[in-house]
Order: sequence, then C-alpha cells, then structure tokens
Amino acid sequence: MAKSVEPTFGFPSIARFSWATVKNVLEKSGHTVKWNDETQADLRKAFESVKPLDQGRSLVAKDLSISTLSTL
Repeated sequence: MAKSVEPTFGFPSIARFSWATVKNVLEKSGHTVKWNDETQADLRKAFESVKPLDQGRSLVAKDLSISTLSTL
C-alpha cells in the first residue's frame, strides 16, 4: 500500500479510508495539511463586495422572476 499512495491526493477511490492501514500509511507518507477556518466576519466581508444580481432591474422583472438570457 505504501507504494501506491500519492502524497497529496492519497489513494484511489477503491481504498477505504476507515481502514487503519490506510490511515497509518497516509499519516506516514502523506503531506501534512493545515486547515484554516474562516471566521463569520471574513465570510461577511467576502459577500459584501459582491454586486447583487437584482441591482438595476425593474420591480416587474423582480416580481416575475424574469432573468436575462446571460444570467441563465
């Protein structure tokens, strides 16, 4: 199994990651990954900068949910 592990992506989908052998090989031969969780403030800031899709549309178009062909 150690010969078939890819350090970044692990094993093919045929391997069961619940197996202790797979976990041990990944811990020994795989690249270490550090996950950084984003805070709520970071997520709000990212979405605040996005222009709403409804901006500039008439009330009739909004009420009837009419979209232009480019947004479909």
